[in-house]
Amino acid sequence: MSFRPIKVLKAEQSQEAISLRELPWKYGEMGLLYPSAQITKRDGQIRYEIIEPDLSKQEMEKEMALRKSLFYTLKPESLAVGADDAEVATRMLDLLKKSVDKSTYPKIGYYLVRDIVRYDSLTAFLDDPDIEDLSYSAMDQSVKVFHREYSTWLDTNLDISLEDADYLVQRIALKCGKSVSIAIPMLDAMSPEGYRVSITFSKEISPPGSTFSVRKPATEFWTLPELIVDKRMMTPEMGAALWYTLQNRGVVLVVGRPGTGKTTLMNSALTVLPTSWKMVTVEEIPEIHILHPNWLRLITRRSSTFLEASEKVEISLDKLLPHTLRVRPDIVSVGEVRTKSEIKEFIQAVAAGNGGITSMHAEDFDSLKARFNYADVDDSFFSLVTFVLFLNAFEVRGKLIRRVQEMGEVVLKDGKATYNSLATYNLAKDSYVQNVYDSVRMAKLASINGLSKDDLLKDLGRRKDFIGRSASLKGNEFVEELRQFYG
Repeated sequence: MSFRPIKVLKAEQSQEAISLRELPWKYGEMGLLYPSAQITKRDGQIRYEIIEPDLSKQEMEKEMALRKSLFYTLKPESLAVGADDAEVATRMLDLLKKSVDKSTYPKIGYYLVRDIVRYDSLTAFLDDPDIEDLSYSAMDQSVKVFHREYSTWLDTNLDISLEDADYLVQRIALKCGKSVSIAIPMLDAMSPEGYRVSITFSKEISPPGSTFSVRKPATEFWTLPELIVDKRMMTPEMGAALWYTLQNRGVVLVVGRPGTGKTTLMNSALTVLPTSWKMVTVEEIPEIHILHPNWLRLITRRSSTFLEASEKVEISLDKLLPHTLRVRPDIVSVGEVRTKSEIKEFIQAVAAGNGGITSMHAEDFDSLKARFNYADVDDSFFSLVTFVLFLNAFEVRGKLIRRVQEMGEVVLKDGKATYNSLATYNLAKDSYVQNVYDSVRMAKLASINGLSKDDLLKDLGRRKDFIGRSASLKGNEFVEELRQFYG
């Protein structure tokens, strides 16, 4: 068994420091040191750096010796997939205390937990709540991060050799309970922390070497009022119309490229529906978090084998969707539909009379319609769809903002789907031009419920008022206010 030398990340010189902060460390109560993160600027380029506790040559040698010793001392089951990280760290640190003095323990302890229990040199990047994505390409052998305060990928001070990259992707795969090899060189998986992992191994399909992308789940979840009032993702009128549509079992499509906030919007839209409803969510990666007690979460299961039984082992999105029809949902939320079969199964689920919301990748209505047509779904499907929301992300003064760029409805004219815009975002003014309450499709939902146009406007007004007064409420306080709204 060979052991890799320890890698210590340090700040580069001759750079202007924009910000410096100590990162949160869940093992801090164990007396371990932890790194800081700094944003720097040089030659107009923003850079993200991790600064780790410094080690002397003697301390590095001691850490290496202890790592080897602990590898053979810890019981195999303690390092197995599914083992509790905190429990393993506690056992390991108890052994460490017997081997080093008090001054050395905080530093060496950090590196042992980092390299044995966590994700090696990637650990600090993954623990920073401001980092949304990590990416590594063998082409430049450098890790990039997507920082929530900036609108692009940032360079970092972590370079990884091709050999180390092979080790790291296998380490990440192991943490996910999977494996990668030359025989199976590609993996999409989820870690115990909920990280969405995409890996290629060696140079089989991604020359010159291994690659990885790690997308972290959202750690903050907002109610619909918070998303509207605090985050300004859309107007209260748009939120009221979206809320009314979903409560009356309409169908909503949330459309946009990756990173525009589709999952965030879908999650928040579900928070205002009746707490007595049975909510069913179907996802590849569990990202939706809602407050409703009667919530059934379904997630896909991937197979990474060549066995004949692998098709039976794998449970895909299009297999889960028919299951929703058998559990009597009040609404079905599907994380994202991509393939022909997924699109068709989603249509079957919502055509049964259940309300539904899902997301898709498209730039505009024409490209959205083309995706459905490609799936052999004709324009008649759009008779089920009440609203389409197109999302986008914009860079404003070096910061990233996410907005509903356009909200519209689809009406059929002579069997052809025609898009009618109801709200359009103006980036220059950070405001909307809207006539959402004039929606033909929403008026049709209201008429089915016996509401006149005046009755509908009063209902939407109540929802708009609720959005304004409940944006500051959290958890149980919000749920109680919602219950009072429904009376």
